[in-house]
Amino acid sequence: VDLRPTNAKLVRRAIRLTALASGADEARAQAALEACGYQVKVAIVAIAKGLGPAEARARLAAVHGSVRAALAD
Repeated sequence: VDLRPTNAKLVRRAIRLTALASGADEARAQAALEACGYQVKVAIVAIAKGLGPAEARARLAAVHGSVRAALAD
C-alpha cells in the first residue's frame, strides 16, 4: 500500500486499494485519498478510524507505518 499514484491508472488502483482495505465505497475512498495527499496508508487509517489526515499520519508514524498496528485499538 505504499503506492504513489503518478498517473491515472495508478490513481484508479489507489482508489480500489483504499476502498477494499477500508470497506468504503470508491467515492469515499477517492475523497479520503485527495484529503490525504494520495497516501494510501493514511487514507485507509483515516477512513477506518474516522480520523483526519493529520491524525491518521500521526497514528501511522507512532507505529512505524504499520497499517495493521495503526488500526488496532
